[in-house]
Amino acid sequence: NGLRHGEFSLRLSAEDMESWASAITLAWNSDSTVLAVSFKDRVQLWTMGNYHYYLKQEIFADVTTEAESIPVRTAWHSEKPLYLSASSGNSLQMLSYVLTVPKSSTTPPHDLGLTSVIDGLNLKITPLRVANVPPPMAFAELELGANAIDVAVNQSATKIAAVPATQTLAWGVDGRADSSPSCILWRRYHLSALQRAKHPGR
Repeated sequence: NGLRHGEFSLRLSAEDMESWASAITLAWNSDSTVLAVSFKDRVQLWTMGNYHYYLKQEIFADVTTEAESIPVRTAWHSEKPLYLSASSGNSLQMLSYVLTVPKSSTTPPHDLGLTSVIDGLNLKITPLRVANVPPPMAFAELELGANAIDVAVNQSATKIAAVPATQTLAWGVDGRADSSPSCILWRRYHLSALQRAKHPGR
């Protein structure tokens, strides 16, 4: 009927809208589960759950000076819903995705059931043994400083790692702690520090 059913913010600042976000195009995939939002130098992929839109991925493009005034061109495959092509003046990216929920074991003795959900600058964490929090809420949220690309949790739920665009971060997890988020996520460190500890001669 053409009436607006919902809306969400692209989380852009005034400065963003005057620079890389001054031109925007939209493209739904074939089953309308992922929205590609194209800007001058990047493409963002958004999904929706419980009427909340999650920023799942940000893809940067190599843009020429001549193409700076138009958004990155995107096209979804007509039969493969998670197959996307993104083109700019200097590059063509053919991308294939699989939607997963990174989580740890739920089987004793490692039964913390730590789940993680990417939402742009935030990583939503819920240890299911401690709290069964329905999305889009979460037991704890970690601010990453840049939009996340990927996240991983080890099976014993003692470590969680996130990959923003600029660095790799990791946290230690204490599943024996009380039910406060500050006790569950007890240490943050850069992955480079772990690599130096493992290979001190490098």
